[in-house]
Amino acid sequence: FRVGEYIDTGKLKGTVEKISLRSVRLRHHNGQVHTIPFGQLTSITNFSRDWQTVKFNVRLARDTDIEVVRKTVKKIGLEMMQNPELAKELLQPLKLQGVADIADNALIVRMKFTARPTKPSWVQREALKRVYRVFGEKGIEFASSTITVQAGGAGMLPPEAAGGAAAASAAPREAA
Repeated sequence: FRVGEYIDTGKLKGTVEKISLRSVRLRHHNGQVHTIPFGQLTSITNFSRDWQTVKFNVRLARDTDIEVVRKTVKKIGLEMMQNPELAKELLQPLKLQGVADIADNALIVRMKFTARPTKPSWVQREALKRVYRVFGEKGIEFASSTITVQAGGAGMLPPEAAGGAAAASAAPREAA
């Protein structure tokens, strides 16, 4: 690792500010400064080298056409590669990996892109903004957290009677 790189030592993480003969000084992203003797470093994860692949999930309505989603995400990814500011960061465009899970109220799809390690979360936020906007334009619906309760069985009121009963119970009562 070098000065300026973001590393994780297992217990502490931050940007390397100084390397001395006996220790390394890290600045955590919240501002704390950690000085770690080299003898206490057992492993290092360097987040600042070469590239980073970012994967994230999006929850869509269960009746969504996956092929339309795939084509739309591919188009968004290519448009991002055409943007000069984003093109500097992106190494591989945004693309749909496929269905990650099927939940009670959602079809969960996974997307990914590969970017330089300097600003991957910024690129992800930009991708999500574009996905939200373009999906809305294409009529691709995100999953709703609405819960539908269905009741059935003998002794239940028909819908029109249930509506009348609810209206009757909501009507103000006159004093006897």
